[in-house]
Amino acid sequence: MIHHTLHLGPADSLAISWAWLDSAHGPALALATDLGLCGLGLAAQLGRDWTQADLMRRFPRATFAQGPMPAAMAQRALTGQAISLHLLGSAFDLHVWQALLHIPMGQTTSYSQLAATIGAARAHRAVASAVGRNPLGLIVPCHRVLRSTGALGGYHWGLGLKAEILAQEKTGLLPLQPPPAQEMAVERNLAIP
Repeated sequence: MIHHTLHLGPADSLAISWAWLDSAHGPALALATDLGLCGLGLAAQLGRDWTQADLMRRFPRATFAQGPMPAAMAQRALTGQAISLHLLGSAFDLHVWQALLHIPMGQTTSYSQLAATIGAARAHRAVASAVGRNPLGLIVPCHRVLRSTGALGGYHWGLGLKAEILAQEKTGLLPLQPPPAQEMAVERNLAIP
């Protein structure tokens, strides 16, 4: 198992650096704070401009500067190396995203199963919304969550891309693959609302 350090907290005023990189699924935008990678957006279907505006809009009080660190961190994570993740969101979002990290590569779950896993069986719609807000595509594997019927459901970065990623994960033939289910040392150095 890969051991990542996970920093949790609200998206307060932050300095975020950004960089583009090439991934197995096309261009990707990586965002990082001094505590770790906080965003990874996939631009293959939606374009670079849309992806950059979408990710940056998630951190309205942040200042942004281009730099190489986020791309290097994302490349390490996508090749199965341990990195520091800085997840920023509500307490509920963070709980859902932590659960996503435990879905093994090549496997899927449903929104209702994920809700039951976190002890919120009746909150499958809220869980689905939190899954949709995940800012770390591929690394926090929200693509592994399907509708209870087995249908793909939604995917922020495009349904075609979700189908492609899942097919590649099932075969294990990924040139750059996200890490398998991860064990994390959790550092709660930021207050959670």
